[in-house]
Amino acid sequence: MVFEERCDSCGRFTETKYCGVKKINVCVDCCLLCNIRSKCELRVWFHDLVPIISVKGKISR
Repeated sequence: MVFEERCDSCGRFTETKYCGVKKINVCVDCCLLCNIRSKCELRVWFHDLVPIISVKGKISR
């Protein structure tokens, strides 16, 4: 599940999820930049990896 809490890795208050490998709450940026990301089987399922551009050119989430 995704919660808005403080990331235990970078300290930002944003959407986080529990990392079962490091046993901390991490944001999507810290999860993607993790040095063991290539070995990890946890999915980054709560972040748009490709920005969604509307017809007016604005990024929507």
